[in-house]
Amino acid sequence: MPCRFPELERDRSLLAAIHYVLRIHAGSLGSQRGTGGAAVLSLLTLAEGLLQQVRDIPPERPVAGTLRRWLRTGLASESFHDGIEAIGWTAEERGLGGLADLRGLPWTMSMETLFEAWVETLASRISARIGGTVRAGRQLQTLAPLRWDPPFLGSQRYLLPDVVLERADTTFVFDAKYKTHFEELNASSWFEVEDVIRERHHDDLLQILAYSTLFQSPKVVCCLIYP
Repeated sequence: MPCRFPELERDRSLLAAIHYVLRIHAGSLGSQRGTGGAAVLSLLTLAEGLLQQVRDIPPERPVAGTLRRWLRTGLASESFHDGIEAIGWTAEERGLGGLADLRGLPWTMSMETLFEAWVETLASRISARIGGTVRAGRQLQTLAPLRWDPPFLGSQRYLLPDVVLERADTTFVFDAKYKTHFEELNASSWFEVEDVIRERHHDDLLQILAYSTLFQSPKVVCCLIYP
């Protein structure tokens, strides 16, 4: 049977390219060590750990032809393809977000999505301390279909809490609200804020109360979380 890889050793040219890319990103992260917070320190630790795995291979910047050859290989998985593309972004100084000396590729992120992911991370950290199972709405793990009898056009078809933390005797429901009106409520009395803000806050309360009816735990704790 023909063999496409007669030498069953590590691909030194690929490892050299990985080493090259890791050194660049480790350097960029290191320059933000004092100002980037926990996220930068976590990424820097990861980069340094990966560098240790390729320390015996000299770093080498891959050329465009080599990158194209790696992308054309018939045995490449999706993750391998994505990795080679990421190497190319760094080697060609196109980057992902325009950090340091990289030009950056245009990208956008919904702040509502980011805030919801932050709340999910917060719930995961809480569960690590007190126990429990975390389910995320963004992965449709909290989806609860609604059945209307009789059904009618335009009715809401499901409820989807953002994050749910379930323990044996307690269920915590987190509803992430990337809105500014809570700042108004916090700074002024209820009767001083505009009617539209009060109506929006009423809607938030009604929504999370609806979520609370989905669970049979002895105790259900609902949390509206604002920036």
